[in-house]
Amino acid sequence: MLFLIGAMAYGVMTAGYMSACFTLIMSLSVVALVSAFQNKAGMSHTYTSGLFIGLVSMVWPLALVFLPLHLLLLLKPLSALSWKNVMAMLLGVLTPAWMYLPYFLYVHTASMDWLQTAERYAENCYAVSFFDYSNVKSLDVILYGVLILSFFGLILYRTPYSYKGKVFVRTQRAVYMVLTWLLAIGLPFVPQYAVYLLPFMASCIGPVVAQKAMGDGR
Repeated sequence: MLFLIGAMAYGVMTAGYMSACFTLIMSLSVVALVSAFQNKAGMSHTYTSGLFIGLVSMVWPLALVFLPLHLLLLLKPLSALSWKNVMAMLLGVLTPAWMYLPYFLYVHTASMDWLQTAERYAENCYAVSFFDYSNVKSLDVILYGVLILSFFGLILYRTPYSYKGKVFVRTQRAVYMVLTWLLAIGLPFVPQYAVYLLPFMASCIGPVVAQKAMGDGR
């Protein structure tokens, strides 16, 4: 919780409330996803996880990248992949768009610019520039370095009797470790989105630190 609050505060200071909202909503999406652990009929959890991704994607379309990642995490390590969970997650992702569609058509039909607006949204999904460091702040680089060192420190650190940890706790940690690892790899390719991804990365490391401090769930 402290890591999440700190990550949101960092987002507000560096990029405004949109960054903090992204961190909070995506963190809730991961919590809902983890709740489906070994439950191939956990549609309520996967729907909620997809719903949060859909909410973020309404503002930042590239958040849809997390959808296939969540599905892979359902397969391993959560062992909860099923057609019911997949359909529930897809339905959750589409729900915000379905709810917004009537208002969108009402507003844009009169001016007949709804097609152009839809095309601009589609362009934002694909218009990704790589290795754009023009707007990267030194504070972002420092935080990234601290998070990377913390991440590798957690990998090297071994809590005594960690093999006695509960299966759910170890699986939860694995989910957050995978997310942190992928964010660490992906950020250098799209540094312009550090204002969103860095706080989220920090919020993913938080639960791992807490579990390590508590002895891996023993």
